[in-house]
Amino acid sequence: MVIEYNNIGVLTVPDHLRIDLRNCTLSAEKLCEINPFYALSSWKGPLKEKYDFIFSDWVFEVKGTRKDGHIHTTNGLDQLKPPSGKYLALISFLATKSEGALSKSLQN
Repeated sequence: MVIEYNNIGVLTVPDHLRIDLRNCTLSAEKLCEINPFYALSSWKGPLKEKYDFIFSDWVFEVKGTRKDGHIHTTNGLDQLKPPSGKYLALISFLATKSEGALSKSLQN
């Protein structure tokens, strides 16, 4: 992971990290609509945990890509195995570039 300053002193973050962070924040926003306390306390992504969200019965892994077909890269096959006694949900986002204004779209 490389986060650096460019030649004019502006912090630059690689696309894949920006996509990952945006996807996790979108997921957290949706989970906050259900229960804000549990949504925020379950978010483990910033702590470099194996799964992005860890609940009592479920773990959520959030993946984002720009590749057609929602093709994702994992940090290993273990990331796709639920921990003992829990269910695993994979949340998949497809990031696309748009012309003009900033926008987001979540399909129902």
